[in-house]
Amino acid sequence: MLNCALDEGKLLSGDMTVKLFSWDGQQPYRYGWNRASIRANRTMAFHHGGINGYTASYLKLLDQEIAVIVLSNVSTMLTSTLAGVIVNALGEDSLL
Repeated sequence: MLNCALDEGKLLSGDMTVKLFSWDGQQPYRYGWNRASIRANRTMAFHHGGINGYTASYLKLLDQEIAVIVLSNVSTMLTSTLAGVIVNALGEDSLL
């Protein structure tokens, strides 16, 4: 639901959503989101975080309608690693 709300402009204005997810290839961090080029000339936006024993990762492939959100109530679980494994499993070739 979060990803759909962002994509459909229901959570933020269209202008803010463009600012949030656009990337010129030079400034990798903006508005709390990191950006990275991954294989096959794809761009990914991602945010990882944790507090009080909970961790979360949100990866969004910007050129596709794909988002992976991993939530955990175990502070030692690296949600970023699991999210990367899931993204890699989505294609024949490794994306990350």
